Amino acid sequence: MKNIFDFNLDLFFQVITLAESYSKLVHNLLPVARDSTINVRNLSAEFTLTFKGLNDFLSDLRSGKEDQPTIEKNNLPNRETAIAYIFQCLHSNTYSNAIKYLRSARSLWPDDFGDEHNEIDVALTIFYESLKKTHTAANLLVILHQNPPVADICHRLYDLNLKILSSTPDSL
Repeated sequence: MKNIFDFNLDLFFQVITLAESYSKLVHNLLPVARDSTINVRNLSAEFTLTFKGLNDFLSDLRSGKEDQPTIEKNNLPNRETAIAYIFQCLHSNTYSNAIKYLRSARSLWPDDFGDEHNEIDVALTIFYESLKKTHTAANLLVILHQNPPVADICHRLYDLNLKILSSTPDSL
């Protein structure tokens, strides 16, 4: 019977293998996306820029460099209008307004707009879904973090492994 350490070690190597496979897949997909004979629209650059902009703005909010956006419930008559406003703000790189509308929409429709811990994911999903509607003739390709360093993955897995082992009861 395997003990918890052997199980974690197996999981560790499986995740490293998965990360390496993902990197190879991305490496193989990018040339296909650049081929003009195939109808693929690569939106990776736009999404990376949007991800970075949202992340920087939210970091500035947390550190106090930016003021908290004011929630405006009156400007959002329905869910579709909220999504359109958020998309327009993301598309024009006005991240403070995108977060303002996202938080306003969440206050009106909490089940549809996530929570404060996944604002970037919700905003990127809205961005993707809206772009998908405008690019109906093309297949969309979006890749964030194209080549994560294996050393970074190993370090994160090591930290996670330590947390798991420290929370495991001694009886296992």
